[in-house]
Amino acid sequence: MQSFYREEHDPLIRCEIDLGSHVDVSLLRDAVGVSIAAAPLVSCVFDERTGRWIEAGCDATDVVCVVDAGNDLSLACSELLRPLDHHAGPRMHIGVVRGNEADSLCVVVDHMFCDGAGLKQYLYLLARIYTAMEGGSDGLDLVRGYPLRRDLGQVTQNLGAKNRLRAVLSKGAGVGAGSTPQLLSGNGPAEAHLIRVTIAASSLSTAADMARPMGATVNDLLLAAYARALCKRTGCTDVTLPCPVDLRRFGHPGQSFGICNLTSNYFCHLTIRDDEGFDEVLADVAGQMREQKEGVGCLQGPLLFHAIARVLPRNALRRIFFAVAGVPVVSYTNLGILDEGRLAFGSTETRGTFIATATKRPPSFQLSASTFRGSCALTSCLYADESDLAVAEGVLGGVRDEIVRFSA
Repeated sequence: MQSFYREEHDPLIRCEIDLGSHVDVSLLRDAVGVSIAAAPLVSCVFDERTGRWIEAGCDATDVVCVVDAGNDLSLACSELLRPLDHHAGPRMHIGVVRGNEADSLCVVVDHMFCDGAGLKQYLYLLARIYTAMEGGSDGLDLVRGYPLRRDLGQVTQNLGAKNRLRAVLSKGAGVGAGSTPQLLSGNGPAEAHLIRVTIAASSLSTAADMARPMGATVNDLLLAAYARALCKRTGCTDVTLPCPVDLRRFGHPGQSFGICNLTSNYFCHLTIRDDEGFDEVLADVAGQMREQKEGVGCLQGPLLFHAIARVLPRNALRRIFFAVAGVPVVSYTNLGILDEGRLAFGSTETRGTFIATATKRPPSFQLSASTFRGSCALTSCLYADESDLAVAEGVLGGVRDEIVRFSA
C-alpha cells in the first residue's frame, strides 16, 4: 500500500526531538548500529519489480549525520523535509542539528518501514540502547530475541475464525461516502513546507475534561475541531475524514510486535450546519467513533487486501487499490502521546518533540497531531505556494482556536 502511495506523495514519517544539550554522536551511531538487529529493514531497499526487500549495503554511518546550525535552529525544518532515496541508501535518516548549546534530532523514516506507532516503538528502543551504552553496556541484550514479524497475522491470529469472518462481512464505512472539501488550489509554483501549531496543555486538558462526560476522547475533540475548521475555510457542509486506527489494539495483553505497519482506518462522515455548536459536532464524532471501535470492521480492508495480494500480480493489485480505496484527498492522523520517560537519551534531557507525516501535493492535505507533556502539536507537510500556505496555516490555526474556544 505504501509503495502505491508513492504515486501520490512521498510516504515519509518525521520526528523532531529537541534536546537540552549535545548528544554523543559516536554513541548515537553505535546505538543505531545495534538497533538494526531489531529493525533490519533500516539497511534495505524495496525492489518494486519483485516486491521484496533487499540488503542495500549501508550501516549506521549512512543513517546519522551532523548539521552545524550555530544559532540557526530553523535548519531542523530543512532536515525534517529531507527526502530519502527510495532506490538506494538506508530507510531512515537521523540529522543531528547541532546548535551552540543543544541538539535537535531530526528523524525521517520510510513509511514502508513502519507506521507512526512503529516509529515511536523504534525511537523508544533507540533511546534505551543509547542510555545503556552511556552506562557502559553494549546494549545487545535489548535487541536479542526482539520480535521481527511484520505481517498482519500478528493481529489476526488473536481474533479467531468467527471474528475474522465478521470483519470480512462487515458493512464498510466507505471511503467515498460524503464529500471532500477543496482546500488547496495548487496553481502556483510550490515549495516544501512544514507547518506547526501548538495547542497548550492547559487548553487541551480543560477541553478533555469537558468532553469526557459526553463519552468523547481527545482524538474526538481534534477530529471535531478539524472538521469545523475545514468547513469554515471552504464553505463545505459535508466532510468525510479517515481516522487511522492502530491494529495492535486487537493483540492480546502484553503482546510484543515487530517494528512495522499495522494501521487501518475508521471513517467519520459529518454534515455541519452553520448554527451547529461545537458540542453537537463533537457528540456526532464521538458516537461514530464509539460504534466503530466496538466492532472489527476496520480489519476488513487489510484482511481482503492481504488475501488478494497473495494471488494477484502487482499491476492488477494496484488497479484494484486505486479503484476501491486510493489515497484520501483530505486526511487526518493522530500519532498519540510521545512518552517523555521512554524518550530519554541517557543524561540528555528531551525538552520537546513532535511527529509529522508525508509531504502532500495539492489538492491533498493532511493534519497530523502528536502530544508531549500535555501539549498537542498540529503539523502539516505540503508543497505549497504563498496562497496555499496561508490557507493551510489558517486551517491549523482554526483547529487550535476551536479547541481553545471550547475549553473557555
